[in-house]
Amino acid sequence: MLFKVMKVEHLLASIDGSYLHFNRVDRYADFPGADANDGAQLQHDRPGNAGARFQKTPHFSAADYYDRARRRTYACCFSLDNSDHIWSEYANGSEHGKVCLVFHFGRLRAHLNQTLEPARATLMYGSMRCQQFFSVNYGVVSYIDWANHKANDEHLLNPVAYTYLKDLRYSAERELRV
Repeated sequence: MLFKVMKVEHLLASIDGSYLHFNRVDRYADFPGADANDGAQLQHDRPGNAGARFQKTPHFSAADYYDRARRRTYACCFSLDNSDHIWSEYANGSEHGKVCLVFHFGRLRAHLNQTLEPARATLMYGSMRCQQFFSVNYGVVSYIDWANHKANDEHLLNPVAYTYLKDLRYSAERELRV
């Protein structure tokens, strides 16, 4: 089971609009003290990433690629636990209170995969029909010592990997991301 605490007004907007809200990971500001490094390449990875250049585009580094990928990555976050922590940290400041949605992960994953299946999904840009190119990743966040951790010792990471790394101080979230 997955748990998502949210403001009642956000739940009503989601129901009215028939959507599940995803945030850009480089713009999280859910609460004071939100992780400014969310989804970012690790500071000890950055020098190696900056030194790795693309053969056909030498002015563009792997660090640039990771920064661009972060700006294009959206996530919907859930907790693995219905804990006091998520109730105290999330959905504060609501005029109408808080609510906790409980999701069955397998059903949520199946529904999202089916909805975004390229043969079924339609992506429109104005009146132009485009090929659906979105991908959905699911994963449990790993909590690390962000200030000291280095992940690219042997090879460069898939940019999605940084989306699932957070500083140890956020470990009480016990987060799963879509």
